[in-house]
Amino acid sequence: MERKVILFDMDGVLIDDGRKTEAYIKTFRKLGVNVNSELLKEGEKDRDEVIKKLLVENRLNYTYETFIDIESITYKELVNKYGIKYIPNAKDVLKKLKSKGYNMILTTQSRHTDLVFEKTNLNKYFDFIVSRKDISNIKPNPDIYNYAKKLMNLRNNQCIVIEDTRKGIEAAKRSGIDEVILFKSNEENFNEDLWEYKPDFVYGSLIEILNHILDKKGDKYDKNNKNK
Repeated sequence: MERKVILFDMDGVLIDDGRKTEAYIKTFRKLGVNVNSELLKEGEKDRDEVIKKLLVENRLNYTYETFIDIESITYKELVNKYGIKYIPNAKDVLKKLKSKGYNMILTTQSRHTDLVFEKTNLNKYFDFIVSRKDISNIKPNPDIYNYAKKLMNLRNNQCIVIEDTRKGIEAAKRSGIDEVILFKSNEENFNEDLWEYKPDFVYGSLIEILNHILDKKGDKYDKNNKNK
């Protein structure tokens, strides 16, 4: 069986995006507004549109672009002070896939990739990085996955996508990719009836996803023997 190329989202799949949410909240506070954190969590909402709406509703005399400039400074302050957290087992999974010869592409809409790479060296595991600066339209538009496939001349059946949000799943499905995995922690509920574009598989840990990938080649990941 042909070894597939793995396309990873970053925030919420490999990196805990709690710092980013905190940066948005602190930025609004700097502008004199207290915002409900639930509104700014990454997820099914278009967070950019939520921010634009909040700027208007609170009659803040700031453009969206100016807000993002302030948020970027705030995010860097938080990361420099507290660091960046990996999702549990993320580094082990990436190392294992790399050691087995899998090609990997990072497909992220984060504005903070340079800082994340500086602090985590995450980029060393990937053959290519695709970010929002490479595309015209963000998820759920399929641009990011169309672009990623062109980098390695990939067919839809040669890819496995790992995403953690509805808009990410929709982007991959609209791109035509055959195998799309939804990563949801065991604490989160997934109601597939609410999703128009449904994932092919749903897993609650990255180790489960790793074994799903390796099983296609008759392999298995043993947490007690990481060199297997």
